Amino acid sequence: MSQLTALSADAARLAAEHFTVNENTPNQFRQLQYPKLLPVMRFTIHRYALQGFGSLMTMDTVGMGGLMKLSTLVFTPGEGGCIPFLLVDTMEMKKKALAYAEFYDCTEKGCVSAALDALKDRYTALPDYEEKPEWYVPRRTPYSLIKGGEVIDPSALSLMITDALLTYLAEAAKAEKDPANLAGLCTFRNELCDKGNPASEALNKLFGKDGAKNFFKEMIMPIPAP
Repeated sequence: MSQLTALSADAARLAAEHFTVNENTPNQFRQLQYPKLLPVMRFTIHRYALQGFGSLMTMDTVGMGGLMKLSTLVFTPGEGGCIPFLLVDTMEMKKKALAYAEFYDCTEKGCVSAALDALKDRYTALPDYEEKPEWYVPRRTPYSLIKGGEVIDPSALSLMITDALLTYLAEAAKAEKDPANLAGLCTFRNELCDKGNPASEALNKLFGKDGAKNFFKEMIMPIPAP
């Protein structure tokens, strides 16, 4: 297991320091592969209920005969906490390593956090990764971390993501709750389903377009009706 892939297990462990964590992964989603007969991509999925917060979903993907490793962590504040939605993506492929900590403030009145604001300043020395323009990029908070490239130590990215998780979970544990925050979260989830993101192509292959939307709503971002 690589340092970046190990973050999936770390995420659940770190969450348990602040919340009661119960895994509730449906058996049919734990291990997936595409195509089914001669798979080139394999997926390992875990979903957790975080009492007092919402949910965590982790998905580890291995492709290209093990040469490509992807990990996705999704923290959904489904209990209405005044805290951003957090999406973490990491990738290792040959000499290239990337790590994203994407924060999306979907709260009704806006989330103010000095701890999260300070996060980005600690990693200015790590090279930013230049992305293609996408609809969701302007929606991120300014303290989101988009780092990586071909000449970067994956261990440095792992430390950055661990710091982001520690900071985020500590803030989430003390965040006030307001059911009104769920409306913005649901709107953003619908946008992700309709407009797509980097994971959409893989999900569409696995489940078809309608199945992918259901998987997104039930597994990746389960949110009670506001």
